[in-house]
Amino acid sequence: MPQFLLRDLATEIYLEVLWIYIDDALDRQDKRRFEELCGELLSIINGTG
Repeated sequence: MPQFLLRDLATEIYLEVLWIYIDDALDRQDKRRFEELCGELLSIINGTG
């Protein structure tokens, strides 16, 4: 499997797990963790993570 496909797959899996963590932080009403995870998500979207 080409390297770029593995990287894309790993990124996709990481994003899915990140969404689960964000949802959990919302359920627990953990604002600090939610903001931390959203910052991580934004850095991925902006290409800096």
